[in-house]
Amino acid sequence: MRLWGINAPQAGEICDRNGEPYPCGKEAADFLGRTLAGKTVTCHLREAPKAYPAVAICSFRQRIRPAEEPSFETTQNVQMAMVHWGYAKDNAQESDGAFAKLEAQARANRWGLWNGVFTSAKETRYHGDGGRGAGCGARGLPMRIYGIAVRR
Repeated sequence: MRLWGINAPQAGEICDRNGEPYPCGKEAADFLGRTLAGKTVTCHLREAPKAYPAVAICSFRQRIRPAEEPSFETTQNVQMAMVHWGYAKDNAQESDGAFAKLEAQARANRWGLWNGVFTSAKETRYHGDGGRGAGCGARGLPMRIYGIAVRR
């Protein structure tokens, strides 16, 4: 499954930080795993899957425990979390710029993958290394998280 509206590095993707290669795909996958660990995740298919991978909008339930207040649960959007913390980019062609402001904030603060060079595989093909993989992948993170409920 691919997350709708964002571009994230693939699990094996290598990016550049301070002139040195580093496993940006692993960092993004680790962030996603930490964020969703122990939470209920629900995905709604964006469209009927015509080809692999299916495209979905996903959310997770999170319990908030403010100091001296009763705890409560809230629903968080997975795509927004990935972009907000700098582990994915807005895919404006697909999302109509839904995550552009979050991406700009993450980029300005150099959060997550923005602490290095974070380009998409498409940008790399057209501007750079001849497709050797110095950029971060445009296909998105593979969703290998157990217990995800997918709804149409």
